[in-house]
Amino acid sequence: CDRLLVRFGREILGIIPGAGRKKGFLGFGRDMFTIIVTDQRLIFAHQTSEMMKANTLRAKEQAKGQGRGFFGQMGAMMGANTGGEYFAMQPQDILREQPLNFFIYNNQVNRIKIKFEMDDESAHSEHNMEIKTGAGETKLVFTALDEKSARALLRQAVGAALK
Repeated sequence: CDRLLVRFGREILGIIPGAGRKKGFLGFGRDMFTIIVTDQRLIFAHQTSEMMKANTLRAKEQAKGQGRGFFGQMGAMMGANTGGEYFAMQPQDILREQPLNFFIYNNQVNRIKIKFEMDDESAHSEHNMEIKTGAGETKLVFTALDEKSARALLRQAVGAALK
């Protein structure tokens, strides 16, 4: 099955969880996405609050079933929404999962910028990602991002378009 994915240009290279796209009045609301990076496109899988709660509950129950105590269960819950389940899915199935899911072809990306920002007064920090294509731009916010890993993964997909 892995060979089939590669043969048809749908190899999943990796996953970047925790992307938020601002929405609503003054942009205070957020639609959450997991970015599935493939050899052909960046797939943005919308994460509903129900999905995230179910992932967290499932992780807790699995940890409990493995005999882990309170801290083991808490650790499992904290790592529950990493998007690992997408490795077992076909890209077309990921795209059909939620109505807000979308994709950008890697060869249509003109530029991706990732910038870390910190407000010294409030000690609030976040990473901002801006993806520019000929059709427009997509802006995302991450409260937690492994920037080094994300850059390495995106470089595989979009090459020099990553700035």
